[in-house]
Amino acid sequence: MKLRTRLLAASFVLAAIPAVAQSPTSGTARMSLDPANIDPSAQPCDDFFAYSTGGWMKANPIPASEPRWGNFNKLADDNLATMRGILDKLAAGDGVNGDADFQKIGAYFKSCMDEAAVEAAGLKPIEADLKRIASLKDRKAIVAEIANLHAVGVPVFFAFGQEPDPKDSKRTIAQIQQGGLSLPNRDYYFKDDAKSKSLRDAFRAYVVTMSKLAGQDDATAGKTADAVLRIETDLAKGSKSPVDLRDPEANYHLVKQAQLKTYAPSVDWGSYYKQANVATGDIDLSQPDFLKAVERVVTKSAPDDLKAYLGWQVLRSNANALPKAFVDEAFAFRKQLTGAKELQPRWKRCTIATTGAMPDAVGKAFVTKAVDPETKARALKMVQNLRATLAEDIKTLDWMGAATKQQAAVKLDKMAEQIVNPNVWIDYSALQPTEPFYASNLRGARAWEVKHELAKIGKPTSKDEWQMSPMITNAYYEPLINVIVFPAGILMPPFFDAKADDAVNYGGIGAVIGHEMTHGFDDQGRQYDSDGLLRDWWTKEDGKRFNAKAQCIVDQFSGYTVVDDVKENGKLVQGESIADLGGLAVAYRAFQKTEQAKKGEKIDNLTPEQRFFLSYGQIWAENSRPEFARLQALTDPHPAAKFRVNGTVSNLAEFAKAFQCKPGSAMVRATACKIW
Repeated sequence: MKLRTRLLAASFVLAAIPAVAQSPTSGTARMSLDPANIDPSAQPCDDFFAYSTGGWMKANPIPASEPRWGNFNKLADDNLATMRGILDKLAAGDGVNGDADFQKIGAYFKSCMDEAAVEAAGLKPIEADLKRIASLKDRKAIVAEIANLHAVGVPVFFAFGQEPDPKDSKRTIAQIQQGGLSLPNRDYYFKDDAKSKSLRDAFRAYVVTMSKLAGQDDATAGKTADAVLRIETDLAKGSKSPVDLRDPEANYHLVKQAQLKTYAPSVDWGSYYKQANVATGDIDLSQPDFLKAVERVVTKSAPDDLKAYLGWQVLRSNANALPKAFVDEAFAFRKQLTGAKELQPRWKRCTIATTGAMPDAVGKAFVTKAVDPETKARALKMVQNLRATLAEDIKTLDWMGAATKQQAAVKLDKMAEQIVNPNVWIDYSALQPTEPFYASNLRGARAWEVKHELAKIGKPTSKDEWQMSPMITNAYYEPLINVIVFPAGILMPPFFDAKADDAVNYGGIGAVIGHEMTHGFDDQGRQYDSDGLLRDWWTKEDGKRFNAKAQCIVDQFSGYTVVDDVKENGKLVQGESIADLGGLAVAYRAFQKTEQAKKGEKIDNLTPEQRFFLSYGQIWAENSRPEFARLQALTDPHPAAKFRVNGTVSNLAEFAKAFQCKPGSAMVRATACKIW
């Protein structure tokens, strides 16, 4: 129920991939620059991605169950296996040690793993929802059903949640955002190329098959599919594109609850708020035109079509907790998007699902049982080193004036860091996953999450709760509270290892740290001040100079072809690409302060600088299926791994010097982009 479409805590990788840190004795390979990971047939100045990762990529084909396979995925996969061991024991009652949270995640995991019980339950866990929707008598009752479904986490029509007020981030307010779509974003409903049309056909067939599995006859299932596609297309018409959603100011509209009837008078907002147990107050209506689109849909669509859409969303959102026939059909459609050949094994899906249901409870077990206690102190030292280096850089920028520099320095100084795990764990005392059926526990966890999130509305904003579990292999920056977060799941090889040389650590976790810090000053993050307020703290001249430098990144990445005729969307990926470039540049300068860099001694015939850049290249080692590459390019603000490497290093004179790349080389841009 957390809504962060405006600026979802800018993260380092594509998505939150569950991962569990492992102890030094767990068998995980130590951090190193294995010569076998390098492809000697490639030249670093021609294609650094191929050179630094080619050997690894040849030795690590994509598993059948995965859409891509890289160092991020491999680490997450290893850690999931470790977490499975923990959950297996907790499910058997071993290692709970009186901790109620450990008992709960054990019970949740156990219900998910009980395939026989899932098959026996059939549709029983969601039967009441489906029957209630089918019995709705009129349009008013249909619209009122939105509140019922939102209360159990079914994403119909729009999203209702909470956020720190961007203009007064010390308080938490309600927020409405666009939503209600089954396909990745609005563009999937309108693009007219052959692949997009084929995907829409596949989606319709998916709805038909799932509806038949739920008991509808052929004719009714066909009508359901047509209704769903028709309604979602109308919702998509009122939705903003991923690029348009990147503008914080354009997606902030503060209104009073009474004003909502101006946009959607068919919704009884008083009853909706009452059922959500939310007091009347300010609300951020992020995309006003979308709510108008919702009003058009609910007033002009046939009642039977609206009921078909609601029932479909109940079925779709619960599919992976239902019997095997539903799971298989959901995967059959998903592989059209990602290219994965096989369904992930059940233990992996259940580990991920348990983490999603109780992220902090899983994270606590993970940190308690599998994390080196010294990790936090070592990582904190690197954060401090990177912070000091970025502070020095801000002082020397030749394109930023004194007034803006002063404000930037204040923002960096007030940027908090949270490492390994949250300062305060979420309280799950009101959540009891004791139902015999997995889908029932899933429904209960979602209902608890909705209440937990909405209870924050009207209260002071907390800076303690994380946007992801500590077990996640990722990191992020949250602009509304000006904090950088480094979960334990990423503080391990190949990103960080206390036994590795500084070059490797700074090229790995150092680049991650620099990346998240730089997010505070990218095209979106720079619009928030040191207290997380959405306001313009730049002088007009400095803002123009920044935009010109950012346009260099947009133009560069717009020229990269991802797959077939699909190119990177420079406007969509500019924030992550700015953070990659700034983060690596700052990490390099911080590394130059180390004894290893000062001595300049070679290891394995590589200079310290070469080891630094090779470490950066190798964290992005990744094979990707063409279907997934297409999906990523069309939906995700992170560019493809190849371009995160080549696109970044080709802008750095330090890289060219390290590998003696001559002007005119592919990895030496004639006009380099440089911001931080």
